[in-house]
Amino acid sequence: MGDSIASFVGDRFDSRLEASGRCAHVVQAGQAGSGVVDWLPGGRFDLGPLLAAEQPDVVFAFFVGNESFSGLTWSDPTWGTQTTVAALELVDLIPADVALYWGLPAKGAWRCEWGSLNDRRWSLWHAWIRDTLPVLRPSVHIVDWRTLFGGQTFQRAFTFPDGREHDVRLPDCVHFSAAGADLAAQLAVAAMQGEWTNAPPETTVSPATTAAQPDPEPSPATAATAATAATAATTTQLTLAQH
Repeated sequence: MGDSIASFVGDRFDSRLEASGRCAHVVQAGQAGSGVVDWLPGGRFDLGPLLAAEQPDVVFAFFVGNESFSGLTWSDPTWGTQTTVAALELVDLIPADVALYWGLPAKGAWRCEWGSLNDRRWSLWHAWIRDTLPVLRPSVHIVDWRTLFGGQTFQRAFTFPDGREHDVRLPDCVHFSAAGADLAAQLAVAAMQGEWTNAPPETTVSPATTAAQPDPEPSPATAATAATAATAATTTQLTLAQH
């Protein structure tokens, strides 16, 4: 469940989960443009009926930090408070026996408007997911897409072990390219590996080096360091499918 990024990555879960025998059925519920508050009771995409109908064993959630269909905008000074409270309420809607994984967004800013209100809102929201959500709700498993895709540095492309440079982000500095979505899906499946003890492992590799020309963004962290950290953070390495 989640927004357009959740939808784009979620489309790749079928082949990685159903086809490998991990899941009998995958429901891709991402809705473009949705914010966390839209999934609460009374919201446009009320999660309750979906949970009741599908009765999932595992839920994967991702929200980059959109404004909402309910009218909550980034310019509202309570956007952060309402969004984080909604996230906790959303977690509490999911039964305790259902495993919940939550994606930590990669560095990004709407239309590459670094330093804008959107950028500032997202920075705080993403930090809250990373640092506070797992403290307030220890049952939530954080899937760290941020480290893999450059950490605090926005990185549009990587050079992979095949020697080729692959774009992993779109020009809007928000969405993944097809190659990036493949990589994100692989990381998510690797993180969820423990839910299917009898399934074959997710066998994949992380980017070997960063692209020669990273996009300018005010951060001292390097994507090369971040990619190394991401590999060390999971027992299953990630690989980019050839395209």
